[in-house]
Formats: sequence, C-alpha cells, structure tokens
Amino acid sequence: MEEAQDQVTRAFTAALAGKGAAPDQQFARDLRGAVAGVRSIKRIGNEIDDEVREILQPYFNGKLLSGEALDDISRNLRTLKHAYRADPLFARVSKQVDRVERSIFDLFDRQASGTVPEYMAATQAYRRLSVLEDSVLKARNQEDKMFTPAQLGQADRANGIKFGGKRAAARGDTPFSAYAEAGQAVLPNQVPDSGTAGRVLVPLALVGGGGGADAAFGDGVGTGLTIGTILASLYSRAGQRVLTKAGRGMKPGTRRRRVIESEGTRRAIAAGSAAGASSALASQQ
Repeated sequence: MEEAQDQVTRAFTAALAGKGAAPDQQFARDLRGAVAGVRSIKRIGNEIDDEVREILQPYFNGKLLSGEALDDISRNLRTLKHAYRADPLFARVSKQVDRVERSIFDLFDRQASGTVPEYMAATQAYRRLSVLEDSVLKARNQEDKMFTPAQLGQADRANGIKFGGKRAAARGDTPFSAYAEAGQAVLPNQVPDSGTAGRVLVPLALVGGGGGADAAFGDGVGTGLTIGTILASLYSRAGQRVLTKAGRGMKPGTRRRRVIESEGTRRAIAAGSAAGASSALASQQ
C-alpha cells in the first residue's frame, strides 16, 4: 500500500507539475456564464455562488493558473457538490458547479494539452485506492492484513454511496463491484498470498502520462485577464471590494494545506492514482 500511495503521488505530480494556463477571452465567457448559472438556482443559488467565489478567490489576482491551482479548485468544487447531495435541487447544483469546473478544464485543454486527462486518471485512481485502503483497514484485526472479497465489497459500496449516491451503488456502478462479487463466488473467506499478487499489483498501478511538461501558455498571456477581472462584471462595486479584501481571502494552496496537513492524510490523498492499480490488475487477470 505504501508503494502504491507513493506511485499516486508521482502520478499527480506528473499530471500537474510545471503546467499552467493564463485566462483568455474564451475562459472569460465560459466562467461568467457558469457563475451566472450558479446564481440562477432557486432558493440556494446565492449561497452556492458565495461558496464558488470563496473557492476561486485565492486566484483572483493571478495572471496564471497552475496545475496545482486546477487541482485545488477541482477538489473543492467536488466537495461543494457533495455537500448538497441530499438537497432536492442537487441535480441542478451538480450541473451548474460542473460548468465552473469545466471552464477551468477547457482552459487547460486549450493551453496545456494532456493535463486534464492525466489529472482525471490520477483522480479516478485515487478513488479506487481509497477503496483498497478502506478494505485493508477492515482487515486490521487480521495478522496479515489481507482483506477478504466481502470486505472489499463493503468498502466499495460505502465509497460508491459517497461519490455516486445510493442509486449508483445499488446498481453496482462502483469500481470493484464485479470483482468483489466474483471473489465471493469462487474464493474462500481468506486467501493466502505468496507475495506474487502484491508484486504484480504495484507496477500495474501506474497512471498514464509522462513527466511534468513545461507550462504551455496561450493567448491569455499579456491580456491582463484574471479570475477576479472576469467575475467583476457580475457583482456590485461593494461586492467586489468584499471579494478582493486581502483579510478575507486565503493564499493559494491554503485550502490544500488544510486538507493534507497530517502525514496520514497526505498519504491518503497521494493514494488516489494507485487505486488504478487494483482495477488494472483485475482487468489484466
């Protein structure tokens, strides 16, 4: 697991390090439209708008969005959506918040091709590895820490409910549903491991993409556009002063540092892409 977690760290680094994109006119149109869509949600639009602006605020004055900023914004937007999962308007919330995220992704697609696919692969792998980590934790009372197919299924369902909702989990639309069911059908409760499976797993965990390419910059360079200037037209002058007030905002990376403050959590986040390990192993077998 430790090796797999380290590979996930390397996968995220390869996807994001040295990448960057400068806001351009297309991004300006996309982001304004996305924020307007968020505000149009009845009853809760204004509060979600406040949350979106808080997520974007650390990058208001920057003329370049780094790969790390893409990660920070994307993760926090996903967390925001998850907070409204029980709301009757969740589908609308999800759609409009996704538009904000999509505007960031499209900007990187134009200026730093390959960044988003590599990042999404690492993110999906993180989800898969989190299932494996939960499975190992369920087996913590066993001397060899080898989890059973049933424990994998339990962890997979819990993860599916968290990320996709109960309906998706009930359909079996989860990373390891088929593997857990097949394992329970043909394997005993506990299967000894000679070490071979573990050694095979780690190389297959690698998530695609090469090392961090140099940042690619498009026509946003030199235009003076920032997220702050793009959004400014949507708000009153008083509102703009609140948004840009230095005391209210957080420096870029602050949110991320809060999330990965502890060593254990840092490893868990790193684990992401290695989750692809188990999926890849299963598909190979």
